[in-house]
Amino acid sequence: MTRIRLARRRHRVAVLAYEAMSSFELGIVIEVFGLPRPELDVDWYELTVCTESTAPVSVIGGASLSSAAGLEAFDQADTVIVPGVADVHAPPSPALIGALRAAHERGARIASICSGAFALAAAGLLDGRRATTHWRYAEELQRRFPAINVDPDVLLVDEVLAVGDEAFTHKCLEKFAEFRRRGKTIVLVTHTLDLVTRLCDQAVWLDGGKLRASGDPKRVVDAYLLEVASGENRASAETVPDASAAPDSNGAGRWGSREAEIEQVELLRGDGQSAHVFESGQPMRIRVRLRAQRPLHDFVFGIGIFTADGVCCFGTNTDIEGNVPRELSGRGEFVVDVDRLDLVAGAYKLDVAVHRQDGVPYDYHRLLYSFRVASPVKDTGIYRPRHRWTFEGGIDIAEPPGGRS
Repeated sequence: MTRIRLARRRHRVAVLAYEAMSSFELGIVIEVFGLPRPELDVDWYELTVCTESTAPVSVIGGASLSSAAGLEAFDQADTVIVPGVADVHAPPSPALIGALRAAHERGARIASICSGAFALAAAGLLDGRRATTHWRYAEELQRRFPAINVDPDVLLVDEVLAVGDEAFTHKCLEKFAEFRRRGKTIVLVTHTLDLVTRLCDQAVWLDGGKLRASGDPKRVVDAYLLEVASGENRASAETVPDASAAPDSNGAGRWGSREAEIEQVELLRGDGQSAHVFESGQPMRIRVRLRAQRPLHDFVFGIGIFTADGVCCFGTNTDIEGNVPRELSGRGEFVVDVDRLDLVAGAYKLDVAVHRQDGVPYDYHRLLYSFRVASPVKDTGIYRPRHRWTFEGGIDIAEPPGGRS
């Protein structure tokens, strides 16, 4: 039987060029949608650069650009992009407003870059929607178009931490922390995986423009690492284990290649009894039994303690602490003794994992084990360090019944 592959029409993108525009913003669109991508083996986009008229337009820096396409390119486009406008105070032409509205009514996606939001706003396409623009013009956008829910505090970061010195990195991380404290939105575009797990509440893995995974950052990153490792193994003509690491969105679960498999996790009190409630400041033992399917020489054991809402209280592994793996074969167990569980009262969860030194998981148990910390003192926060109060001079304070804890 002969299979016939039907040709599929490529997604059409139209981008508007205009007088005195920034070539940088136009270049972004051309780089993303205009360059052929044969290495991806997908039907790439069909890009058209258009102007309001077919007359050449000048861009910042003295260059000139001409296009044979006018606003009629919007009529066939699946996506229309308006880069930042040269003057936010100058109203768009009636022809541009009409073309944007017609494309929107036809079902095309409409996008803007930077101050291009003013053109979409003038066409009424942002009414009742949450939108943003360049921070310099956010107040002006809200003043002129009160029907728009303008949110100036959306931060898009694209590999910014890949440049700069240590001081610059620290300033960026401080700004991220400030945004998070204020409940603002940060979109972080990066290949730096530890930043994803450290900074993000949700992660999305895109591969060739397609969504591969979304949800818990640690699980998405591990799924990506498993895919990379599988690709390396295939390239080396090695047998690739069945790595069931398809992420889900519930933030808890288990994934990994299972070349080494965790069989049992126990939480024990100081007297050796199994428990799920521990007194603050008392010892806790974490005992993990596991089994290797074959002898392994690249392995790391790790644990992590989290609050019920996912804040990491403590995490460590044998690699961080300088232990050198030699061999893991058959069944075995490891124990982590916490001499003092100095946490405030509350509910906590435990991560347990065995993985390769490069982070690729053999068996990762994410937030699967719960325990509670009890304390007669209702202090706040997470960590409860050993401490004492002393008073001198004219201060008279009675100790609590039973003495201070």
